[in-house]
Amino acid sequence: MKRNEVETAVFLALNAVQKSYNGQTALEPLSLSVNAGESIAVIGPSGSGKTTLLNLMAGVIQPDSGAIMLGGRELSGLRPGGELSRLVGVIHQQFDLVPQLSVLHNVLAGRLGDWGLVQSLLSLVWPRERHVALQALERVGIQEKAAERAARLSGGEKQRVAIARLLVQDPQMIIADEPVSSLDPARAEDILDMLTGIAKERGKTLIASIHTLDISSTDISSSYFSRVIGLREGRVQFDLPMHELSQRRLTSLYRLPLRVEKETSVGVPADS
Repeated sequence: MKRNEVETAVFLALNAVQKSYNGQTALEPLSLSVNAGESIAVIGPSGSGKTTLLNLMAGVIQPDSGAIMLGGRELSGLRPGGELSRLVGVIHQQFDLVPQLSVLHNVLAGRLGDWGLVQSLLSLVWPRERHVALQALERVGIQEKAAERAARLSGGEKQRVAIARLLVQDPQMIIADEPVSSLDPARAEDILDMLTGIAKERGKTLIASIHTLDISSTDISSSYFSRVIGLREGRVQFDLPMHELSQRRLTSLYRLPLRVEKETSVGVPADS
């Protein structure tokens, strides 16, 4: 297969996928596809279904109806662990670090999908592939924190450890659930720059939920994401190239009072 065919191949496809919790619909039936190498922002107000959608895409939960294809295979048929971990890696809002363990051990958790039980237990005493973890920590800029307990890290440092763990896991697709929601604007920009940069460097597909209203903010700008999906009340309100996102669309998505702005989008006039 030629290079351009690989880059444009559909890697993830959702067909009439629906999810409810305790009789309450979290996600209306929706269908969409994601090409290999795409970088997508999922936006919307709290309770819109962003986390549910990302968890479905990652195989963390199963849909009530519909089908999900990942890497050309039915997602529900993929084995948790090695088989699934090679296709998709997730950064949750809580980072999923073990506070009592060192940063090094937390990063090496990205290899658990490929290690057996005995190898994983032995690695707690004699860390396996230590050099791989150190290289990942160097890439995210905190190699000096390798021996420190995760509990002692700041929020931004924990986020870097979670990214380093993904580097060690090396999945084809990265799912990030509001990766910068707890960070100040400067650190949020730094983390997004790093996350999207790694995805581009390694040819990864990236899907990240972003909770923001500022269209001019770097955390949802076209310099980071090429496509944006807007969710509200479990329904897709729009799915379009990032440069077409306008203030009018955002106002409608979040149902805010409409304000007249000179520049209403990233180089695009307001919707009619």
